[in-house]
Amino acid sequence: MGLTMNCAKCHDHKYDPITHLDYYKFRAIFEPYQVRVDASPGQLDLANNGLTRVYDGNLEAATYLHKRGEESKADQSRKISAGSPAFLASGAWRTPKSIDLPLEAWRPDLQEFVQNGLLVQAQEKVAQAEAHRKKMQLQKAAADRKKDLTNSEDQDPAPNSREENSGDKPAVGGPVLVDDFSKARPELWELVGSDWRYQGGLLSLTKPSLGTHWLRSKATHPHDFEVSLKSQTTGGQIWKSVGIRFDVDQSGNNSHFVYTSVEGTKVHLAHTIEGKDVYTKAVVSRPIRLNQEYTLNLKVRGALINVALDGEFLFAYDLPSRQAGSVQLLAYDATADFYGIEVRPLPAETILEKASDNAKPIVASAPVITESVVELAEAKLKLAQAEYAFARARIDADNVNYRKKGKGTEENARRMFLERNLAEARVDLLDTKKAAQASSTIKNLEADLKAGKFPAYEPLAVSKVSLLKTPNKDALPAGDGYPKTSSGRRTALANWLTHRDHPLTARVAVNHIWLRHFGSPLVESIADFGLRAPKPVHQDLLDYLAVELIDSGWDMKRLHRLMLSSKTWRRSSSNLAADERTLAVDKSNRHYWRMNSRRMESQVLRDSLLHLGGTLDLTRGGPPVTPSPDVRRRSLYFVHSRDGRSKFLSTFDDADVFACYRRSESIVPQQALAMMNSQTATVAAKQIAETFSPDMNSGEFARAAFMKILAREPAEAELAESLSYLRNEPRREHFIHALINLNDFLVIR
Repeated sequence: MGLTMNCAKCHDHKYDPITHLDYYKFRAIFEPYQVRVDASPGQLDLANNGLTRVYDGNLEAATYLHKRGEESKADQSRKISAGSPAFLASGAWRTPKSIDLPLEAWRPDLQEFVQNGLLVQAQEKVAQAEAHRKKMQLQKAAADRKKDLTNSEDQDPAPNSREENSGDKPAVGGPVLVDDFSKARPELWELVGSDWRYQGGLLSLTKPSLGTHWLRSKATHPHDFEVSLKSQTTGGQIWKSVGIRFDVDQSGNNSHFVYTSVEGTKVHLAHTIEGKDVYTKAVVSRPIRLNQEYTLNLKVRGALINVALDGEFLFAYDLPSRQAGSVQLLAYDATADFYGIEVRPLPAETILEKASDNAKPIVASAPVITESVVELAEAKLKLAQAEYAFARARIDADNVNYRKKGKGTEENARRMFLERNLAEARVDLLDTKKAAQASSTIKNLEADLKAGKFPAYEPLAVSKVSLLKTPNKDALPAGDGYPKTSSGRRTALANWLTHRDHPLTARVAVNHIWLRHFGSPLVESIADFGLRAPKPVHQDLLDYLAVELIDSGWDMKRLHRLMLSSKTWRRSSSNLAADERTLAVDKSNRHYWRMNSRRMESQVLRDSLLHLGGTLDLTRGGPPVTPSPDVRRRSLYFVHSRDGRSKFLSTFDDADVFACYRRSESIVPQQALAMMNSQTATVAAKQIAETFSPDMNSGEFARAAFMKILAREPAEAELAESLSYLRNEPRREHFIHALINLNDFLVIR
């Protein structure tokens, strides 16, 4: 509204006609206000990507006047009703009326995307449990066969078995796998993930992922082998880990891997056992830098591995167990370039360093596959199936009860819930620590099932309340669920603010939009339209645009179009040819005889650099992103807090954390240094240079670069200087770097 309402919290406003009571009448509009987090389409995990919503948590929330503004001195003898300041009422304010909410507002678990997502999750659990059971059965059968074979050999040992088995060693020869990654070779590799690129004679992973992108050899490597991998880490969000896996089985759930980590500044060996990563003490601290090539070398003989980086031996280690498998490129939370890999049998004469005592593995011994392990896998599969059946029955019952469609009963859903609990108890029965309690639970549940006593179940947890900090306990949400109605107070506020008789809303909106387009507002005190605000120079223009906005039905696009098609907006910002009398009368440009020059806001500057380089990620929505030079999301999605801000954005006058009515615009040396030396600017310059054809001659390139970056042709003197520079400096990204440091790029004219 453009009013300093908060000044009336303790007493009547000193300047504007806002009373102490008016403040609390306005506060009453928001008294029931609470915040919650709902599931969003495609992601039901509230911690990863919840959708923040506001709602009226307690329709009976009362507002009291605080004496001298002190929360502890609330006058509870009088409840204050929601209303507008008296001087702005003018008949436009209407008493709030209760509003019936749609079903999805008070039962968010009944939204179709939530129901479908829950069923998909339940189906995935069934598939995983079924795969695990099958795996345990196969391992049990293999263990039984091995046991039978061992018993047979013990009874009738074969002579000269050692000499016969010695022939199993692979013959030493040339490389079994060589690839310089100059082009795709599907006959050698299985490639998974859409962000791999064969470009510039190498293989690049262009977006960081958490292990979802990999390149795995189709052939298995020798048992005793040597592998060398040449690569460089180019970015990532946190860990920036790049390396190689070996002994990768067909499922991909078991392997060993060695990796370099930029964040961890280390080279580390670890294992993946049944899909879980187990990290060892085999680690050496080394500074790993971005955009620097490294050659990682592994030599493996039996259980012994030697690890070297750029020819320097780092450590030796005894692996706990091995299996035949493939090699696989590893990039975890990183973008990377891979230059080449070579895998060859390890010659028998190669001498390896022995493992030291300080590199003992921290791994559990491989599980012994017994009948009880298979039985547990069977029980977990039945639990997953029971959970799916219950989810299906509950959704069917909810749709009948609340949407009056489909087939299903609450009794059947409650029965499925009991059977699900029974299946869970049978899983616990196979746990020695829980067996006694589980046995009693099973007995009771089976009795309830026979008697038809089915338990009630709670609504699905696809939403959670994020309570506001308030000393007014009356304002906290009432009951377990969400209210079926809203107080209507915020609707009354919206109707009042947008009523054509309201004198401020349209004017404040016009002033903000004008500020963004013209660099200066029509009303200088943009947050205060009260009595202390000086009368605007262009009062008539402000009023005209406000009426246009209201008459158009609050069509913001129409208002933008009106401003941007005006002669005022299309004027040049130059004052070189200005009349001397104009300069004398209006040097500060109060009457907009020219356009104001203004530097790009920090977010616009960063996003422009990424956009010019073709790397800006335009994905919409999603959770906030931790600021990092390697992140390609729009700056809009950065975490914006006092302790977690982008250094680059802060250098160029980032928005205030608490309020941003108008950006400040400073000129400090750090800004020039950021454009010259920051990773954001230097990497962008290289990426922008790569968008131009290498077949362009220097003149064509210079003209195209000026047009792309500065949106204009170079002057003759500029072109001559550019050609002279390009003759002496063939690396074109340096020329691009110079252009993005020009004032013409940073400033909107």
